[in-house]
Amino acid sequence: MAEQRIEIVRYTDDLTGDELAEDDHERIRFTVDGKARVIDLSAENAQAFRDDLARWMDASRPDGRKRATTSRPKRDTATIRAWAQANGYDVSDRGRIPAHVEEAFDSAQ
Repeated sequence: MAEQRIEIVRYTDDLTGDELAEDDHERIRFTVDGKARVIDLSAENAQAFRDDLARWMDASRPDGRKRATTSRPKRDTATIRAWAQANGYDVSDRGRIPAHVEEAFDSAQ
């Protein structure tokens, strides 16, 4: 009989610590002063975040600079691949590592 693996993903609101249903979960990525951030929030807290930010967005203006292409920071892909393979993820020896695998790796750290 083949070994089966069941993976359970739990979402929590980074602001309150409350566990969230998958359909009541939003991941918001933003950058302030060149520092990229990410936060997981309930739909209600995500809306509150946007409402709070709207005041600052309304008072701001575009900076006029060309946007740099967004690139992810260099990752130790060999370590991520080894971890993924040891934990039952199907990843190739070359090419891009799927985002869900990188997220699982980050969560496990």
